[in-house]
Amino acid sequence: MALSTVIRKDNSSPAEDILGLEGFWLVFAVFVAALFVGGIAATAIATGLLSLLFPEMGALAHDVFTRPAGNWSRSPVYLAITPSLTAVLGLLIAQHLHYGYLAVFLAVGSAILTLEVTRSPIGPSISAALLPVVFNQQSWWYPAGVLVGASVLAILSVLWRRSHGARLRALPNKSRPNGTNSDDTELDELGSSELGSNKPKIFSFWKAMLRPFNKARLRPGCGSVELLFMGLFLALAVFFVNLTGLHLLLYPPLAVIAFEMFTKKETVFGTRQPLLVPVVCCLTAVGGTCAVKFLGVNILAAIIIMAWSSAVLFLLRIHLPPAMAVGLIPLIVTHPSFTYPLAVTAGTLLLTICYFGYRRVVTYAAWKLVR
Repeated sequence: MALSTVIRKDNSSPAEDILGLEGFWLVFAVFVAALFVGGIAATAIATGLLSLLFPEMGALAHDVFTRPAGNWSRSPVYLAITPSLTAVLGLLIAQHLHYGYLAVFLAVGSAILTLEVTRSPIGPSISAALLPVVFNQQSWWYPAGVLVGASVLAILSVLWRRSHGARLRALPNKSRPNGTNSDDTELDELGSSELGSNKPKIFSFWKAMLRPFNKARLRPGCGSVELLFMGLFLALAVFFVNLTGLHLLLYPPLAVIAFEMFTKKETVFGTRQPLLVPVVCCLTAVGGTCAVKFLGVNILAAIIIMAWSSAVLFLLRIHLPPAMAVGLIPLIVTHPSFTYPLAVTAGTLLLTICYFGYRRVVTYAAWKLVR
């Protein structure tokens, strides 16, 4: 069984190594992830409780099985607990507030605060909190389904890692750049603080809220500006949702992508190829919509969506796990149509524009500081 290592071509920031399976084992891992998601879909359909189907489970499963050295796979406890906790928070918000600015900000903010307090690397927890608000989810079966699915995946991740044990222990030492140690090499894309830079780059939620205009923090890698731009993006997204009527313009995985793009700039999570993110999300959305329209909501559709989304990520050579969830969302939409890919593309383009604006601001601020 082989593992691949992809090193950054540029020399910026501490090197980040992406460890993943390759060849036959990559295909086999995708097949296992697809079967796992198909099993969840089959359970949801058999019980008549589609609320059990959490789309981000596709992103989690894909990353856990294809990247056994990744941070999600190495954090089984967080994997089981954090999405379940934020799902409960999101459900409570959806039960007491209608969709709007307040509900969206509370859902995303509470999820980010949960990640901050627990120091969890499981970014899709943000999607777990936002999904009940976007889809007006009112059933307590939703967090129950997230808990069961995430717990089973956590157990499988431990078993999967053990089956790769010897090679996983050896490969990071071989792939480490010269002159660096395990504390200077980042091996994962989401919230990597275990093997990443010397200190975790998780921003302080409350400090950012209380000191949003602190000029001392206006530099790349800090927290206030990132939080302000993410808040601006969320506000614009809700505004355009109300203006256009495209309710899924702010689809839940988009909040995960935004969080990673704004706050984890030294990773490959879309920030090296920001213009490719809308393309990937659009293609997976189209694939998911076609599968559901022609095959219906069933296990075959779920497996085909996983296979299609994995192929898109592989062919375009980008690591974007939430794109897997984008493809699975049509399974939980009552009457999916091709307005969904349109909404996904519009929302992702809005995020890309905000991200480029953010980069201009922090670049200018850094230039001013060194003058």
